[in-house]
Amino acid sequence: MKNSILKISFLLLFLSVSASTGFTQHCPFDGTRMIVIHLTDAENKPVVDAFDSLILREIDNADAEACTYSEGLIEKPFARALNAFSELYGINGSAEIMQKNCGDCSFLTDGFYAAKLNQAEFNCMVKKDNDFNYKKRKFEAVYEKNGVKKSVKVSENDIYSLCTGTGKWSRIVPVELKIN
Repeated sequence: MKNSILKISFLLLFLSVSASTGFTQHCPFDGTRMIVIHLTDAENKPVVDAFDSLILREIDNADAEACTYSEGLIEKPFARALNAFSELYGINGSAEIMQKNCGDCSFLTDGFYAAKLNQAEFNCMVKKDNDFNYKKRKFEAVYEKNGVKKSVKVSENDIYSLCTGTGKWSRIVPVELKIN
């Protein structure tokens, strides 16, 4: 009887440890999100030279200075969507990762730009006791060049988790921004 209880206890301990490790981080993109912008001109042609002219800007956050790990209003550059991983984060093996997760993505051509947010940039994390209050940040994509200024709001639904557990990155729908 004692031997059976010991075996059952060991089995339950093993299953408990196995289950807890199954819920750990499963990819390097946990907590990372991406916004893709499709930038076109008045004739619906892709704008290919917006590298220094297109930024992601946080708006409407009076508490921005209280945000932990990412203080202040966020401004991030967009990179060409195809190169966003290597240019913005320098992830090793980015070509292999892109092929696996985004081989069928429609936004890897000219005119598509991407910006990524980490968890502290997506949520304003205000420290409270030993925890945090999370407040969703709001963003707009702003194009400004040669006196032309256009912007488009980026809704929460336009910001996609890169965690591979939520599906392939081809589910990302670019935000349209047309400049005249």
